[in-house]
Amino acid sequence: MTAGEQRAGRGRQGRTWSAAAGRALLMSLVLRQWPPLVPIVGALAVADVAAAGGATITIKWPNDVLLDDRKLAGVLGEARPQEGWCVLGIGLNVAVRVEDLPPELHDRAATLGLRPTAVEPTLDALLRALEQRLAQPTADALDELRALDALHGRRVRWAEGEGVACGIDDEGRLLVQGGATGPVALAAGEVHLLAGPLVVRRAVGGEAGELTALVLRSKAVWGYDPQFMRRAAAELLVSDHDIAERDVFVAQVGDVLAGVSGIDHAAQPPELDLLFVDPIHKGTGVGRALLRHTLAAARVRGLKELVIVSDPYAEPFYLSQGAVRVGARRSSSTGRELPLLRIATDVAR
Repeated sequence: MTAGEQRAGRGRQGRTWSAAAGRALLMSLVLRQWPPLVPIVGALAVADVAAAGGATITIKWPNDVLLDDRKLAGVLGEARPQEGWCVLGIGLNVAVRVEDLPPELHDRAATLGLRPTAVEPTLDALLRALEQRLAQPTADALDELRALDALHGRRVRWAEGEGVACGIDDEGRLLVQGGATGPVALAAGEVHLLAGPLVVRRAVGGEAGELTALVLRSKAVWGYDPQFMRRAAAELLVSDHDIAERDVFVAQVGDVLAGVSGIDHAAQPPELDLLFVDPIHKGTGVGRALLRHTLAAARVRGLKELVIVSDPYAEPFYLSQGAVRVGARRSSSTGRELPLLRIATDVAR
């Protein structure tokens, strides 16, 4: 069943979902057989349809579909197993104009930005995606949900506390690290993101282990095999000595360490010793902020440029920030030829 307009649709926690006539996909699907995590399945199907148009989509557990961290769609499941039915409700902003929404939603709502004539074709695509998703094994669906998890590594609040979301378990529960006792598994309920400012500061003693783990996660995202990572490990270590004797900086988002950078003043000429961003914060501006802060610190020390021995995969980032390739250097640990770059310390001024 679909509706062309909705004035008092029912969402999670008793909220209403309203939509202007002809601009949103508003549907309720009655199921006689359904998987145990049907709202998650619905969210994945919506993500399939939205991503087909080139949008970068994430899912905020358990069932909000986000575009650029703003809500694009909501999914709600309600079942009566004893009566043999489940209703899956979906609201997707296909052609909604955000400026037409109430002012309090302008910075929280997203839209596919299509024309109203796209609503029916989007419905057809969603029904096809749902047919495939409803037949998918639960374990596979959970793996795909983890890949789209909008909360991973971010600070969240729920009714009983706060913590850092750290994954989704095999039962579809959100895992939140709230203290030293280990993750808390949330089976249901409302979870709110706690936004925190991005701050770049000097690293302090006691952070070496956490920063080394961050560097290894960041390096591994390029697909290097375990043997390569073992050979490169010595070059990726952040030690307490480094923090005490060198310029080592960290990017922090809220209470979470999001990246690390540093300058090796002992090298001649001085080098950008490291610049790594935790994978969950890639693409959010953390790398650029770290580089700009590090260049400013080098400039204060009287340096006009830094040398960068770059991972091949990171070279495009440095070039986009004003670095220039000047040659190559062989890695002592892996034997690879690495791009050799230089960047002026006043490039960001």
